Amino acid sequence: MSTNTIYLQLSNIIYYDNQNLIGNIKFDSIGVSWQTKERKVTIPIKEINSATYEGLGKNCSLKIFDSNGIIHTFGRLKEPDFDVIKKVFDSKFTINITKIERAVTGWNWGGINFNNNELTFKIGDKQAFEIALNRVTQCTQGKSDISLIFGSARANPNADILSEMKFTFPTQIQGTEENGKNKAWTKESLYNAIMERADISNNSGNAILSFNDTKFDTPRGHYNLEMYSGGFNLKGKTNNYKVQYSSITRMILQPKPGGAKIFVISLDPAIRQGQTEYPHLVMGIQSDDKIEIDTNISEDVLRDTYKGKLKKTMKGKRYKLLRKIFEALTNIPVTSYTSFQCRNDEPAIRCSLRTTDGLLYILDDGMFGLHKPPVYISYKAISKIEFARIDNSYANKSQGHFIRTFDLRVIMGASEGSNNQTFNFTNVPKDEFKDLKNFFESRNISITVEQEERVSSNPLKERREDDDDDEDDEESNDDDFKETEDYKSEDELSDLENGSPSGSGKSDS
Repeated sequence: MSTNTIYLQLSNIIYYDNQNLIGNIKFDSIGVSWQTKERKVTIPIKEINSATYEGLGKNCSLKIFDSNGIIHTFGRLKEPDFDVIKKVFDSKFTINITKIERAVTGWNWGGINFNNNELTFKIGDKQAFEIALNRVTQCTQGKSDISLIFGSARANPNADILSEMKFTFPTQIQGTEENGKNKAWTKESLYNAIMERADISNNSGNAILSFNDTKFDTPRGHYNLEMYSGGFNLKGKTNNYKVQYSSITRMILQPKPGGAKIFVISLDPAIRQGQTEYPHLVMGIQSDDKIEIDTNISEDVLRDTYKGKLKKTMKGKRYKLLRKIFEALTNIPVTSYTSFQCRNDEPAIRCSLRTTDGLLYILDDGMFGLHKPPVYISYKAISKIEFARIDNSYANKSQGHFIRTFDLRVIMGASEGSNNQTFNFTNVPKDEFKDLKNFFESRNISITVEQEERVSSNPLKERREDDDDDEDDEESNDDDFKETEDYKSEDELSDLENGSPSGSGKSDS
């Protein structure tokens, strides 16, 4: 029975991942292991490809690259630790460990190298920074640049993280490949190398299934939708996106006027293209679009993991298959029913948001606006709803028509982090008012109805009528005029002359 020999142990070492826990690291005859009370990470010697050690200030780090493409990073090491760790790697593991010198010039131009699944940026002979390509979720090409967008997993939700990095190509970038061979990277060749190593572009053989040439309204374009056990990829002509199922917050399947369907996937965090975020992916699907697809899943997995929800070969209408497959892979139900019924049996209310026309879907848990950009509003996040321009049906009567619409203002609560953001839906058909008001009240939402003053259909005519009314008012005031003692009417003067005063009154005697 062989015994495990410990070569070196160090305490209070950080293992960098989503949790960044502090534990103890051990180098022994099995390999390298790091452990806390709750967690343990073990890297066998036979799986270690290479290692690097770097120091910047008092905090040094050790990186171990394994044969599975995983980069293990350990921090809070000291400068003197390098010599003892190098001795273990050289004499016990027979693996070379390289000491990295960090470039601190602050220059933003240099060369690009690849080391296993890591991209390094060098300024001269020194390394400026490195990127673990398994963190890259999107890679897009511009006219003369490449943008990398990173996942947002973090231990502390309030911590700052790197979200995007852009490489600009004046002509080409010098660098090397993994084998050390010099390489002049063009924009296209670097893009292809990143796509391959970042695992954004997987071959179709590794995907569970694929929907080819799928039309998306947001982001606009046609994409190949490749679905895996943990997420899906969107592959377009110029842009590619990687989405984890864990970032999906809701899915909506609803009809559109004319018989088409929309399939909405809401994301948090959103995918990005440059400065534009897409928190809602919207597919436009024809109701009669029928397809047949084959799944790359064994019968055992179909039976044990997916409980018969997926089959080896699936055929039917595209929107029905999308719903069935996404529900099976994500365990998130798709919202396709709403208890609210629009007038004229329409699936949604036609209205405008900002300057764009669109459709407003009144769902049981929130509102979805199919506008540019799309927006979802949870009823729980609403502070109050205001109905405006309700009492104006007789406006423009002189032109032979009435205004039949009103405004729907949705004011968000500050507690949701929206700072009282307001969504103002305009041109809402007036015959939807009563049903909307009753529906929102049933959701215990505070309602305010604003009544507008009457709008004159003929301002000049109405002003003349007002002037006539004023004259009538002046004439009626004469009847109320009270005479003073100094004023006498002609009849009274005649009576006085004849010695018989008019009227009755109390005598002075």
